[in-house]
Amino acid sequence: MQISTQHNSKCASNKTVQRVRRLVKGSALVELAASICLLVSFAGVTMKTTYSNLSARNWVVTQTMVDAYMNVIATEAQAIAFEEIDDFGSHWPEASEMRETEVELGKLSYGKPFMAKLYQARMPVYSSADMNGDGGDYLKMDTWRLRMVIKYEIDGRSYASSRTVVRNK
Repeated sequence: MQISTQHNSKCASNKTVQRVRRLVKGSALVELAASICLLVSFAGVTMKTTYSNLSARNWVVTQTMVDAYMNVIATEAQAIAFEEIDDFGSHWPEASEMRETEVELGKLSYGKPFMAKLYQARMPVYSSADMNGDGGDYLKMDTWRLRMVIKYEIDGRSYASSRTVVRNK
């Protein structure tokens, strides 16, 4: 009898061992799935934080590029000879014929070119000749107002920046 009880206890312990092994195999799969979910969540939060940091940095970089480009154009407007301002083919057409040019201001941090549209025009400056108070005419002076407007887009939003240079003869 003792032999049969020993045999029964061996069978029972084998079944218990098999159940434990099944539970261990299943728990490893659950632990692996939980670890992957945690890792993906952490990666998502990290990517979102990185993107928000880069977008803020890109904002500063784009503003700096726009300001630098506008300063270059304003400097060119101040340096051009006064007689060349109203020449045929000038960079500064009459305001009614505003010149539009697609320009590349630079490259963003991820290598994408930063494009904008530059609008340039000249406008004459007039002075009132009403010295006597009798409603006299306006006189065209030897002065030009050179206007530059740059329009660009960042993250789906449109922006514009402008400069005006007044040139006297």
